[in-house]
Amino acid sequence: MSCLNRNRLFQERIDTCRLCYVREAQDLTGCATVILPGSKNTRGDLDWLKESGWTERLEAYRAKGGYILGICGGYQMLGETVLDPQGFEGKAGVSRGLGFLPLNTVLQSPKITTLTRFSWAGAEGAGYEIHMGATAVGPGRSWLEVWSRNGQSASGFDGCISADGRVWGTYMHGLFDSAAITRKWLDAVGLSRVSVPAEYGATRKEAAFEALAAHAQEYLDLQGIVGLLPEFVQKKLYF
Repeated sequence: MSCLNRNRLFQERIDTCRLCYVREAQDLTGCATVILPGSKNTRGDLDWLKESGWTERLEAYRAKGGYILGICGGYQMLGETVLDPQGFEGKAGVSRGLGFLPLNTVLQSPKITTLTRFSWAGAEGAGYEIHMGATAVGPGRSWLEVWSRNGQSASGFDGCISADGRVWGTYMHGLFDSAAITRKWLDAVGLSRVSVPAEYGATRKEAAFEALAAHAQEYLDLQGIVGLLPEFVQKKLYF
């Protein structure tokens, strides 16, 4: 779990924000927003939230008007129920979610793995989905409009926003790789004063990858390294 707090010491990407990762249940007062990340076992992590005291902390934060974002497994946890009829995550059954969003999830195969392009009220983004199960959204507001999956045209929506606009959920990993999407989300959670740098997200990542590749080419004997590999691996590398 992570919470954005301008007074924290840990920072990533945006200098005027502080991002901290928290494990022990604690008072969330003062956090601008809380993010529930993905999970390898949604039902198991829901049990952990309850056993560790996090459920009560999140409910208190929500009651005080806090902003909460759930991504992938975190999105599923924000709903009413998570049903696992075939026991993909262990014993078959149903778990009650946090109840912050009007949605229900059924864990089922096949696992969805897509590169997805989407938009939010004119702002475009690109990310990926990798999750087991399908989520049905009830009364509420859809969030992201999906228009491409794995390079093929698509139509539909992903995610949900609560009626009061304070709880958000999506399956979209890489949500904040888009400066435009990040800007809109910061505005929506009351952080309009926070500036998003010009070189950000995917642009910043690509620049870092290019710099790393240039460094490796300058200081490593790449041909010598490849020469030590089996012939079939060499062919794949140079394909």
